[in-house]
Amino acid sequence: MIIHAARRPRTPHDFTGEWEIIRWSVEADDYESGMEQVRGEIPEGWLLLGVRVED
Repeated sequence: MIIHAARRPRTPHDFTGEWEIIRWSVEADDYESGMEQVRGEIPEGWLLLGVRVED
C-alpha cells in the first residue's frame, strides 16, 4: 500500500507569509507501519495536514 501525506510548519514562512507545504509518499505492507513512517517524517514544530491511502 502507498500512503500519500502532506505537512506544514505551525507558522507561515517568515519571508513570504505563505505556508510551506511538503507532500510525500511512503510504501508499506500495512496501514499501521505506513503511518509510523509518515509520523516519523514530521519534524518538531510541523503539522500533519492529511493522508490518503492507495492500495
